[in-house]
Amino acid sequence: MKTLKFSFIIITALFFSTHAKAQDARFASQGYVSPNYTIHYLTMKLIQRYNLEGKDQVELSPKYVEMITKAFAAIKKSKNPGSGKVMPYHSMNQVVVVVKDKQFWQDAATQKLLEKHQLKYKAKEGSYYENHYLIYRKKDFNTKALATLLKKHAMVKNAYQASSGIVGSGSRVSLTLKDQKLKVSFGRGFGDCPAGCINWIYKNYEVDTRTYAVKFLGKTGNGLKNKKLVPVKKN
Repeated sequence: MKTLKFSFIIITALFFSTHAKAQDARFASQGYVSPNYTIHYLTMKLIQRYNLEGKDQVELSPKYVEMITKAFAAIKKSKNPGSGKVMPYHSMNQVVVVVKDKQFWQDAATQKLLEKHQLKYKAKEGSYYENHYLIYRKKDFNTKALATLLKKHAMVKNAYQASSGIVGSGSRVSLTLKDQKLKVSFGRGFGDCPAGCINWIYKNYEVDTRTYAVKFLGKTGNGLKNKKLVPVKKN
């Protein structure tokens, strides 16, 4: 069986130093995450979008956190303020890998990967998860990029980001960065939200990250036709 080679040239870019606090217990008890963790998670998602293969040298540095923090603050002070929380459906420090052969763990490329980035692995609990393992470490890293690389290995059947175990959110935030313009969408869901929300209304913004000027792009979403069902909530 021919094993595909891993690309280790700039693989350090998969992993990032975290500059945001971990989940705050007060927010966690409500099923949400802390404001700092929200910024951290969104920044990680943003970086992963442009660094799926680990080909660029990117770090989760204070400048990324500062950019998003300033953008959120500018939107809140604008004529059409918006806000929201994010609930991570995927962890940022665990990847599930389904191996075809347990010899995968003795493979030279695999051992080099684990050692280089101080990663550990263990069998996923439960008899249903035979040949399912968790690759993990305490510090956050680009889990999406790692899963992408693992799936290229001949002895790996599948690899994906581990679930955080959190489901059903009535609040959502998404980011897109292009040409120094940060597009931010705050989503509000309603209608059976414990199961994922049937209807959504998004308030969309564009923030110039050089001047932090805010442009309101309007509202979108299938919930616009059911405005009467949207709960009234003061900003």
